[in-house]
Order: sequence, then C-alpha cells, then structure tokens
Amino acid sequence: MLRSAFIIIFLTLCFSCHAQQVPGSDTVIADTWNEMAIDDDSLGFLGLTLFENQAYRINGKMGIRDANNKTLLPPIFDNIVSINNDFYLVWANGKKGIYDSAGRAIVPPRYNKIKNWDMGNGAFILVDSQGKYGYYDWQGRQRIPCMYDSLTGLGGRFNKAMQGEKWAVADDDNNLITPFIYSEIGYKFNESLLPASNCTGKWGFIDTLGKQHTDFKYSKVYPFYHGEAIGKTDSGFQFINCKGDVLCQAKFADVSYFKEGYAMVESNGKWGFIDKSGTLVTPCIYDQVYNFKDSFAIVEQNGKKGFINTSGRPITAVVYDNVYEFCNGFARVVQNEKEGLVNQAGKEIVRCEYKYCHSKVLNGLTTVTDLEGYQYLIDTFGNIINRHKYGCIEDSFNYNDSIIPKYLPVCKEREFWRRNAHYGYINLKGKEVIPTIFESAQVFQNGIALVRYHGMMQHIDTTGAIIRLPTIPGHYGHIYSFSQALAQVTDSFGYWGFIDKTGKEVIRCNYEAAKPFKNGLAAVMLDGRWSYINSAGTMVIKPLFEDAESFAENRALVKKNGKYGFINEKAKIVIRCRYKNAGSFSQGMAAVKKNNMVKLINHEGKCIINLGKRTYDLPSFSDSVVCFIDGSNLVCLNRQGNEILNRRNSDSYIDRFSDDCSFVDGLISIVGNGKYGYMNKSGNLVIAPQWNEANVFSNGVAIVGIIDEKRPVYSCHDMVARNYGLINTKGEELIPCIYPYLGPFSDNGIAVVKLKENRFADEEYSYINKAGKLITTDIYSEAADFAEDVAAVKYKGHWRLIDTTGKCIVKF
Repeated sequence: MLRSAFIIIFLTLCFSCHAQQVPGSDTVIADTWNEMAIDDDSLGFLGLTLFENQAYRINGKMGIRDANNKTLLPPIFDNIVSINNDFYLVWANGKKGIYDSAGRAIVPPRYNKIKNWDMGNGAFILVDSQGKYGYYDWQGRQRIPCMYDSLTGLGGRFNKAMQGEKWAVADDDNNLITPFIYSEIGYKFNESLLPASNCTGKWGFIDTLGKQHTDFKYSKVYPFYHGEAIGKTDSGFQFINCKGDVLCQAKFADVSYFKEGYAMVESNGKWGFIDKSGTLVTPCIYDQVYNFKDSFAIVEQNGKKGFINTSGRPITAVVYDNVYEFCNGFARVVQNEKEGLVNQAGKEIVRCEYKYCHSKVLNGLTTVTDLEGYQYLIDTFGNIINRHKYGCIEDSFNYNDSIIPKYLPVCKEREFWRRNAHYGYINLKGKEVIPTIFESAQVFQNGIALVRYHGMMQHIDTTGAIIRLPTIPGHYGHIYSFSQALAQVTDSFGYWGFIDKTGKEVIRCNYEAAKPFKNGLAAVMLDGRWSYINSAGTMVIKPLFEDAESFAENRALVKKNGKYGFINEKAKIVIRCRYKNAGSFSQGMAAVKKNNMVKLINHEGKCIINLGKRTYDLPSFSDSVVCFIDGSNLVCLNRQGNEILNRRNSDSYIDRFSDDCSFVDGLISIVGNGKYGYMNKSGNLVIAPQWNEANVFSNGVAIVGIIDEKRPVYSCHDMVARNYGLINTKGEELIPCIYPYLGPFSDNGIAVVKLKENRFADEEYSYINKAGKLITTDIYSEAADFAEDVAAVKYKGHWRLIDTTGKCIVKF
C-alpha cells in the first residue's frame, strides 16, 4: 500500500508541476519534488496532489501560489503536498502540520504523524506527538491535546482514550465521562449503552454518563439491539434488558439476537432455534439456519436448503439448491438450476422445471418462464392455462394485492422488447380473446385499455374495437406539481394536458405523455413522437423525436434515429444527435457517451473534460464536481478535469459508495459498516454512518431512513419497511425518523409526508415544515410536492389545489 501511494503521488505531481520562469521574478516554480518520507499514518489523505495552485521554491524552501501568482503559503516549508486546493500537508524541521489556502495553521507543524481520521462523530485530524495522540477539528481547534496512548471515536460526541493499559470515555472537549479503569471498551454506543471490560476482564455495559448499567460478569457481550443484549458466561449465554435483568438463559456455544421471537443457537458446530424462554424448539442439526421471517426460516444441511416453521418442524425436505423467502404464502425453490413453487404446507405446487417461476400467486394463478424463454400462465396445481407460447404475459397482479384483471396483455414474440413485437390479450383460462396485432398493450381498467396501433395510442374495449373517449375537464386521474404556473394532469383514460393555478384546463388532455414546462416550452408526445408546445398549447417544434427532455440552460436533450443531441428553443439542433447516451445540462456542462468514450461538453458541444473509455454509464455533476465510480474507487474531478478526490471503498470507514454519487452542499453519501453517512470533498467523513438510507442534501438538509422491523411490509418487492426523517449538514436530527415516506422539501420549506401506510385502504398523506410541524390537519389519499406555493392533493376522492397553509384554493 505504501509503495502504491508513492507511485500515485509521484505521477500526479509529475502531471501537475512544470518548470517555468515567473515573469518579473527570479523564483522558479518547482519542476521536481524533494520527496520526504511519508509514513503509513499520513496516508489517510489519499490522492494527494496539486491542481489549480502551483508550488515554488526559494533557497530550498517551498511555498504555494495560485494561478494569478498570489502567494498562498510563503516559502518556509521543507515540503508541501496538497490535500485539495483548500488544505495542505506541510513539513517543517521534520514535523508535520496542516495549513489552509489562506495561510492559516489548522494544525501547527509540530507533530510526528498526522492522520485524516474519523472519530465517529465527524471528520477530525488525529495527531501524534512523541507517541501521544490527540485531535484537531478542521476549523483548527485542538479538541483533545496529545496526551493519550490511543484515541478512537465511539460515535456521537464520545471517544475512547487510553492511558497506560487502561481505557476511559471522553467527550469531544476532553471531559472524562469515566475514569481510566477499563481494560477494554467496545466500538460504539448502541441504544445509549456501551460494552466495557473491567480490571478482572469481565464485560458489562455503561451509559453515556459513565454509569455502570449492568453487572460486569460476562466473558463476552454483544451490543444492545432493540432493547436486548447478549452476554456470555461460563455456562452459556444470557439475554438481558437495558436494566441488566436476565430475560432467558441459553447454554450453547453461540447464539444470535431474537427475530420474530426466536434466536439461532449453535451446539457442536450445528444450529437450531430457541424461543424467548430459552427452550430449544428446533434441534441443533443444521449446518446453517437463517432468521425467521413471516413464521418460516430457511435451513441448510449438506449444501441443500429447505424450510421449517416456528414449531421447528420441517415443512419441506432439505433438498433444494436454493430457496427464497415466502411471499403471500408461496416461495420459489431451485433444484438443478430450475425453479418451482412451494406453498406454506411445503407442497411443491409447481415442479422445479422452469427457468423462472414468479413467487407471487393470486387467485390461484402465477406465471412461469420455460427454458426457451417463453412464458405461461399456470395454476397452483401446476397446470398450464394458456395454449400458446408467449414472450411475456403481463403479470399485472405483480403490483396488485387483491385482484387480477379479467384480461391479461401478452406478447407473441419471445424477444418482447423488439420494436416489431405484437401484443394482444388472453383471458384467465388462457384463451386469446383479442388478437396480437398491437405494438404495445396495457391492462384493462373499467373495460377500457390503452394500446398502440400503427404508431398511434388508441383506446379499445373488451372486444378489441377502437373507441374514442371524450375528455371531461376536472375529472383527472392525477395532478402533478406546478412548473412555470402550469401543472401536468392526466384524464381518467391516461391522456395528458395542463391546468393553471385557477384549475382551468388551458391545454386539453390530448397527449400520450407530457413533461413539465421549462423555458416556456413543454415536451409532449403525440402519435409516438415527441414535440414541444408553448403555454398556449401551440406546437412550436414539430414531433420529430423518439425521446425528449425538458429544457435546461436553454438546451433540450432529444433523441433522433437512435442517437442523442441537443436543440435550442428555435428547434435548431445545436449539438448533433450522435451520442449513444447523454444527460441534460447542469452548471454549464452535460455528460455524453459515444463508442464507450465519456466526455463533458459545453453549450456549443465542445469537449471540456475527456474521461476516456469507461464502463460506467454517465458521471454525475453537482457542486461543480464531476463524480464517478471507477472500479472500486470514487473519483471526483473539478471543472478543469483535475482530480480532487480518489477514495477507495476499502478505506476503513467505507464499505461502498452509494448509487447517487454526487456532491450537494459539499457532501456525498457513503456506506460504512452497512450504514449510510456523509463524506466531504476532501474525503473526510463528516457525518458518521448510522442510517439504513441517506439521500443527497438539498438546501442544507437531507432525508435519511432507518429500518422499522415492527412495521409490516406490504409489497413483495420491498425487503424491509423504513421510516424517514431529516438531518442538517452537521448530522443533527431536525425531524426524527417516524414517517413511512418523506418527500423532498420545496423552496418554501414544505414536504409531503406519509402519516400511515394501509394495505387495503387509502394511504394517508399530509405536509410538514422543516421544524416537523404539520401545516394542516387534513389527511389526503394522494399529495404532490409543493411548487410555486401550490400543491395538488386528493381529498375524499376528489382533487383540489391548496396553498402553503393547507387552505383549498381550487376544487375539482
């Protein structure tokens, strides 16, 4: 690792620094670097290099000046390496320090080692003086002096510190929470309790006040989880509550936490389950067991898997190569790379002979895919219902927990994604009731379905006859957020139009799709092609495009002949349609891809940054930073294409980088120890990982989520239920994670929240401000985000527009 770090630093500096004479001065900008020993403890700063600023030497001493020849750091240092263009790691007289670009000493150069360190409660700089540790924050405040033999963060505002061979807990301002009496301390406060080991080597728990919370009698402990912890004694394990009361005993070699009232236990290398009384309900006969979910657990024996119930009784033989969790009473099973279905009685209702078998069964029907890729409708007796082979059968019951439509759309061709594929309909007995003559087909609703026929979207009845339906203003299937004083609406048949803030339908619902107004124009689809209309509904750009986006920075991304390019408001193609993929403009740049070469271009199509051949799709761009995942690294560039950050996901606090790898408000979300937190542009962890989900920041706040294991999951596509709340850029909780859904906050500081999630009834929505206070007592079954101080809501079955106080301003 040390050798590779030297190579990275050497190469980046070779590209960054060139010998040149500064006009009017005899000072020469350094063309070589006097490399000093950089020890492993300094390698917390990865990707060290200079970018926009330049290094120079006078009389063997190094300084930094910017591109305008202004001195940022005077030439008084033995060596300097840039952390980024804001901070510099410096050497002076064999000691290290950190300065900012204003010349201020964040850490004076008097330390043997400096490390970019996550103390668990933000990004700090761990320093070492003569083998003693302390830390500074990035504002230059020495929070803890160099007085400890070891120093590690515990999360929140706590740290564990060592003197001699004893540990104590101290806060960020070096106030001792406990004396130095512990031989070992855990890594994190869980549910405000921390594992600790006393001088006898026995473990117990202390709280955030340093108070002993349980007896110190365990040889090993597992942290608290949902109000319970596990302690190991000479005779086995004890489950204890936060008061230290013993809930049950478990005399086994190993145990796990309780899930659904049962805990996994191990004896002689084999696993089983106990209940909360400590009674063994499943004997320890399995090589591996998995936690119960919906009253069933997966078990493994001799490389094969099966299911048991909460009584410990096997409901299937342990004979499958793989099995999946139950969903709505049925589970997929795999044998010899072929799939089937079992019910909760363990009966194999669909034999393992299919390439894929859907796990959701409703009204006794599901779909399977054979080894050739064709799909069939099948009942729970394994009988194939339809006579014909289809490339796909629209399993619309995949998204509906209660009914299956009378007719199901089907595709004739196995490659159903082909442009010339043909669609029709079968009934639930497998009979083709409407021939496969359409280019696309949607599910019937109230006896009417939307299809594409000869390139045009049409409505048909259950006989397959094309019908023309009148649009009734005010009877909308959905109303979206306003943009430039107009909101998209769909009528009850799926056609799109626009209303104004008085509720008037200013553009009739005549379009197959529509996107929000930007720059006075909106993209709309007509007869399968995209065009643009103005706010009067007049078509100003003809329907020429296969795809089209809203305008951004006076440019709109369009697709023509399978390639992407850009047009202006006069319909002139200003950047030719020649890219395989492209993104809209943001902050003066757009990402494009051609022949696997990725570039960032300006409004004229000129390349600003060439990222070369990349396997990823398109990079993200925000806060003037370009970010992308390169292998296992997160790479970030500035607008000049210079690398400002390169972090490996093998770093101590990073497991991986989140999918939305973009900086907003100077922060980007990362995943560490399975939880989400935030890192800044310097690669420093500023908010410790602690959530199960974390979104990008916007206007100084971010939505975060935690798993709620007590709340049921109503969709088989969701593995867990989550509750959401709000934090600021310091990681402080503004709104607790109590809502099943929390939407983005609009410019007026109001967001949609889901108050209650119902399986068979309407869901319940309302609105809150950033203080978490409800702005109205009304409950809505649907609610759009506020935009331009107006939001569309569905109240008692009817749409209306409300203002920021919740007052109704328009009823439909």
